[in-house]
Amino acid sequence: MESVNRRLWLWVLLLVAFVAAVYIPCFRGGFVNDDRQLIQDRALLFSTPGAYRVLPFKLYWWGTPYDADAWRYYRPWVSLTYWFEYQLSGLNPSLYHLSNWAVHLANTALVFALMRSLVGNGVALGIAALVGVCPAGLTSVGWISGRTDLWATFFILLFLLAFREARRTRNRWPHIAASAALFGGLASKEVAIVAPIIAWALDRWQQNSSDSEENRRRPPWHYALLIIPLVIYLILRRIAAGQMIPPSVNLITLLGGIPYLAEQYLRTGLSMLIPLHYNFFADLTWSVPGMRGMPFLLIWLVFLALIVLIVLGLRRRQLWAVGGFWMGIALFPAYGLNRPFAPLADFYAYLALPGFWLFVIHGLRTLASSVLRRRAVADRGLALVLPVVLIVFALLTIRRLPILANDLTLWSHMAQRSPSSEFIASNLSEAYHKRGDDDRAFRWMMRAAALDSTDWVLRVNLATYYLDRNDIYGAMPHVDALAKMAPDRYAAQIAIARFYYVADYCSAAVETYRRAFQLGPPTGDAVFGFGNALFCVQQYEDALEVYRTALLLKFNEAAVYNNMGLCYENLGEFDQAIEAQEEALRVDSTMILSRESLAILHLLKGDSAEARRAAQDFMAHNPPLERVQILAQHFAEAGMDTTLFWREE
Repeated sequence: MESVNRRLWLWVLLLVAFVAAVYIPCFRGGFVNDDRQLIQDRALLFSTPGAYRVLPFKLYWWGTPYDADAWRYYRPWVSLTYWFEYQLSGLNPSLYHLSNWAVHLANTALVFALMRSLVGNGVALGIAALVGVCPAGLTSVGWISGRTDLWATFFILLFLLAFREARRTRNRWPHIAASAALFGGLASKEVAIVAPIIAWALDRWQQNSSDSEENRRRPPWHYALLIIPLVIYLILRRIAAGQMIPPSVNLITLLGGIPYLAEQYLRTGLSMLIPLHYNFFADLTWSVPGMRGMPFLLIWLVFLALIVLIVLGLRRRQLWAVGGFWMGIALFPAYGLNRPFAPLADFYAYLALPGFWLFVIHGLRTLASSVLRRRAVADRGLALVLPVVLIVFALLTIRRLPILANDLTLWSHMAQRSPSSEFIASNLSEAYHKRGDDDRAFRWMMRAAALDSTDWVLRVNLATYYLDRNDIYGAMPHVDALAKMAPDRYAAQIAIARFYYVADYCSAAVETYRRAFQLGPPTGDAVFGFGNALFCVQQYEDALEVYRTALLLKFNEAAVYNNMGLCYENLGEFDQAIEAQEEALRVDSTMILSRESLAILHLLKGDSAEARRAAQDFMAHNPPLERVQILAQHFAEAGMDTTLFWREE
């Protein structure tokens, strides 16, 4: 027996090592999509002392530009993981990916531990391996923000194991562990509310499979104990959100989403079973009003047939039906009670994967056994097919992980899959802009505008494009539209404030920046712009405080130090101004404006020798002609020789 156990755990270690190797490419990924708001834009928040005491009482998107849009999400555990990892590595994405990777490996092992008590060692290894390498799960692992599903699944699996143990032994400690795990799941993602329902389905099957009459009469009050973590979660949610239950969860939402359920469920199941394409998200095809023809009717017939099959299986207490029920109930919060940004998305599938593969594998075993009348033959067939499937899945996952390397790779892939999506075109434009490819950014931006002119985020991007070129006339119509379309949006108000600054309405820019910071957290570029607006209205001391905040946010430090030097210069604090400009050159030795400022500052101090040396250093870096003329004028006004500024033609 000991040698058998040793061999089993060796297989488990090999399984975990196999899954770990498949996901090694995820460490080359950076911050993608929501990662920027949830981590990068909250760097100042995470670096604030005592932030960990505040986060449990705030919404998931608190401290980001999207706080007002996503108030219904309360996931304090995930927010605390971001905070903790920021303390360890700052904005290095590698540790965040390592965290996702480790939780996924733990989930793979937990799936085996749970399935082992249901279907035996061999089949449990197969199901755990399929969950570990299925391409439908790679978004939750390879995308840092996908950890909400990772952690929710981790705690739900722990809950199921602890609750089954509590029902078996009637010991209070497993009950306490189950309650704690349920709260952890709820604090990771709201979908964990389905965990007791899954536990009930497994418990019902277990009672049928047990020969003990005592086990058949398990006390129902065990389930009542699970109300405690739910109540605690709802109280904390009330503190953070002001409401216990999101208003989106209502009868109208449920009824309005029913026509889409068949396509959502069937396409999600198909992407797990036959992952032909990677879908960060995808639009619906047959369920959209105006497109509900024969395919719509066919998918509903298939969907209803599967529901009837699973219900009949549950009545007969079949384990494969429990797996199908698990998948259905795990997807329902996203597809039935929510309005997600994507009608279909792979990251919704992660929690459903264990149930889906239990449904498929155990269902095939049951079907083959009933046809062949010999379960051993069916098991040998699965043993031959399963390794091939695992290898194919592993290769697909390895091949698709680079799609999540950065925003450009992600949205370029999605644009190939859905070229007519305004949302994708807008995000791809932003990705190109961040890479400095403004021509392609503008082309995709105009393409997005042609697809949907009512998107305020797109208007922000268009205004930003023109303001980057100081084209106030090009930006004006988009700024006017933003003032009407998005008066309470942080990003829109920042764009309007920047327009005022570029148009030289600095007082209006200052007021608009202040109004924007009441709508969302200060991001680095916005703080820098606010400092520039304060400088423009000659509020130099206030501008210095704002620039210090920009330094905390690690935004364009050379430019920030240069502007701080100009503030000190206007305040007459020349020594501090010199220190700031020297710091700017330490950060970026090509900062011509700082070299020019150093020469001027030494002139103002009356140090002619240092001024001349700084001017020679300035000229040695081949400055633009207009900057040379400005510095030469300063030297002439100071009565100094200007021949060093002459250039040979």
